[in-house]
Amino acid sequence: MDGKRKIRVAVVFGGRGPEHPISCLGGGNVLRAIDRDKYEVIPIGIAGFWFLEITSLMYIINVLNFFKRNARMVSRVGGVLLVVVGLLEVTGAWTAAITWLKDHWFDSYIPSL
Repeated sequence: MDGKRKIRVAVVFGGRGPEHPISCLGGGNVLRAIDRDKYEVIPIGIAGFWFLEITSLMYIINVLNFFKRNARMVSRVGGVLLVVVGLLEVTGAWTAAITWLKDHWFDSYIPSL
């Protein structure tokens, strides 16, 4: 936006009434449609644990923005991982590794109660 500061906008959605799901859908539509080059968006979800909703929604939005910005790199890394796992599956090394993990890590694990 040619050096200007972004306008900060809060999108408030949710609530404790019966319209909660509709409000969340509307808030999601606004969050998807708003011009992020022009506005700094602060999503505010209202429910029993409203702070957790705000934090998790902002985290999800940041992750999605990361994937948008780095789509080519994510595709390449994902492709390489698929090839590696495929080779491990074909050679039998994947089964051996999973068996080793199960025997050494998970069988001896005792959860604390």
